[in-house]
Amino acid sequence: MCENGRTPLHRAAEKGHGDAVKALLQSGAYLYSLDMKGKTPLHLAAQNNHSHIVKILVEEEARSYKNQHNFLHMAALKDESSLAKMLLKAGASIDGKDEKGQPPLSHAVSHGSENTAKVLLEAGASVDSNITETAFNTVQKNLPGIVAALIDRGTDIDALNHMRYTPLLLACETGKAEAAEVLITKGANFGMRTPASDTALNQAHETPLHIAALHNKGALVGLLVNAGAQINAATKEFVTPLHIASQKGSTDAAQQLLYHKAHVNPQLLWAPCASASAPSQGKKLFLIPNLNLPSVRLKPFPLSCHYRPLSKAPLQISL
Repeated sequence: MCENGRTPLHRAAEKGHGDAVKALLQSGAYLYSLDMKGKTPLHLAAQNNHSHIVKILVEEEARSYKNQHNFLHMAALKDESSLAKMLLKAGASIDGKDEKGQPPLSHAVSHGSENTAKVLLEAGASVDSNITETAFNTVQKNLPGIVAALIDRGTDIDALNHMRYTPLLLACETGKAEAAEVLITKGANFGMRTPASDTALNQAHETPLHIAALHNKGALVGLLVNAGAQINAATKEFVTPLHIASQKGSTDAAQQLLYHKAHVNPQLLWAPCASASAPSQGKKLFLIPNLNLPSVRLKPFPLSCHYRPLSKAPLQISL
């Protein structure tokens, strides 16, 4: 072994000496040995455009290293898309499984290797139920390119994860606008709702617009409404997105909803008051500041809190 950690197989692969590479492999040279820079013989062959060496190494891998982490998995992990293309051209198995039964595409998706994931999908990588579950990671990481490619390859756009969330619900909760835009453009269902039971974060039967309002994702609210989401959609408890925005003090979301003519009514304002434990809290819930609306009119509205009055005089509420 040389000082830089390179084996004879590294040197033969780097120089493009096919006969030497074959002889070394027949003598038991280890295919995946790494030099001091973490490069395998395959990397050196690819860097020097020795496609015939890449082919020899891929064929040896298929013979001697079945059902384990292989070159294509490595390329997927490190998002080495050019290497992935070369490997596929040399005959690497696009759906070959590692020790855990995972194909290269699973590694690319779970590690956010957007370029390599696209290469694999465009080359015909299989999309199965395991990939669908892993695909939710691409939404959380806001990787719109992979999201789009997975949908184009047949991934269910309204699939449910272990929390019974669709990708669009997840994108709205985490504020991933680019991923959400792809999902909306590709036809995600705006009407899909959160599970039937309340959670610590959300009430039951909320739409993506409710979720975006809850988490004060103003840009997403505008995106959803402009794409056709029902602005006054209500849960079984008759809670609308604007109701949630006012209750949670979600100024950005409320501004978008009001700008797009969300319906305002006294019942919407009463519920936040009933949940307020102090006058200052109740006041904050109702009076969303700095709403730069095209036109605002003030009307007196007598308001008292369930716990104690916010004020003896009627409050001036912007409606």
